[in-house]
Amino acid sequence: MQKFIFIVFVLLLGSCTAEHSPVRQESEAVTAITAPEEIVLPTKASTPETEKPEYPGKAIDVVFPSTAHHGFDKENRNKALHIEIDDFIVNFHNYNPKTITKNSNVIFNFRIANHDEYWSALAGKSKLLGTDSLEIYTATTGPGGVCCTNYWITDLSGQIPKNIFRSEDWGFFREWMEIFDEDGDGIYEIMQWDSCFRYFMDDCGSCSPEPRAYFKYDKRQKQYLPAKGITQDFYLEDLRDTEKRLDDMLAQLREGNDSGLSLEHHRGALAHFANLIHIGEEKKAWEFLKKHEMNDAKMIKEINRRLSACPFYQYLRSKK
Repeated sequence: MQKFIFIVFVLLLGSCTAEHSPVRQESEAVTAITAPEEIVLPTKASTPETEKPEYPGKAIDVVFPSTAHHGFDKENRNKALHIEIDDFIVNFHNYNPKTITKNSNVIFNFRIANHDEYWSALAGKSKLLGTDSLEIYTATTGPGGVCCTNYWITDLSGQIPKNIFRSEDWGFFREWMEIFDEDGDGIYEIMQWDSCFRYFMDDCGSCSPEPRAYFKYDKRQKQYLPAKGITQDFYLEDLRDTEKRLDDMLAQLREGNDSGLSLEHHRGALAHFANLIHIGEEKKAWEFLKKHEMNDAKMIKEINRRLSACPFYQYLRSKK
């Protein structure tokens, strides 16, 4: 359900109605935006047999609600947006996060990759590093129509503001950021979906693997870095269930009972491989491909090409 709500939220970012995206004057300060009404799509009446459990993942702006958002407003695209968060102001232009100011002084400059290609933005405050911490997280969508969702997390707890996470350093990510405390130490781990396999061998975007990429805060480097061996609890169960389902499919295919399973099995096995790779289970991932007879030379070559261009994976691999 939360996954659905966030998707609706992203769509609502694109709304250009007067109610949800009011026309703002140049350099107008924004202190809050009234949350839009939830859109409820008509569905079939659910029964105990068809009801699905609520999705357990928690988006960052569900745990720490955003202060304001701005998007898809072509008329005001080039105008400045200033979002007040406590004693700070986050300054955007052309949907680009530019600076954080305090008492009219610039205290932080954002580093961004696509200066004129974002198309929505939001900002909020969080306590990712503990109850006494203070961070400002900002997010933008773009540059493409389906990519990407870029986050910046700035730690404001100390005397000197410091960037502790920047999505664009680690690749191209889609959808929202999820947060969770994997080890119960009071410091959140974070997750985004990596698009390094998107349109794999000319398959459709939604048919391609989109593995979860996990990041853990490194106290020595004071940064969120790619991490092996951490996952959300429910995700481990999903991986086990998926592997069993794919094993069952393989058994049916070997018995000659295709019934359209071949393509589903191929896509599912490739996605499972990517999921394992992204949590550091590289040996298991390659063994799984071999077990499922995914040994086409052209496909293996493309897998290796994609992985070589995946910053998140390359960092994990460097930490063997």
